[in-house]
Amino acid sequence: MSFRFAHVRRAVEATIIARVTSGSGRFAACFTARTASIGEDVVLLDSRGQEVSVADDGEVVLWRRVVVVEHQGELVLGMEDAALL
Repeated sequence: MSFRFAHVRRAVEATIIARVTSGSGRFAACFTARTASIGEDVVLLDSRGQEVSVADDGEVVLWRRVVVVEHQGELVLGMEDAALL
């Protein structure tokens, strides 16, 4: 295991929800989040080439949904599309 930590002043929680709004819903991807001040990605989901689990309402089933961000800070979300295996 590897642990990393950082001191975040005036921290608040951000809950992330991703939803597929169009298309087939069949895809592989890596979803990430980071605060602008720290700049290190937190992996919310990495399907590693497998199909991403999507609920009936289109919500992507993330491994992690809650991240910490500075109060009035900037949260940067990312998604990298990958080929299905």
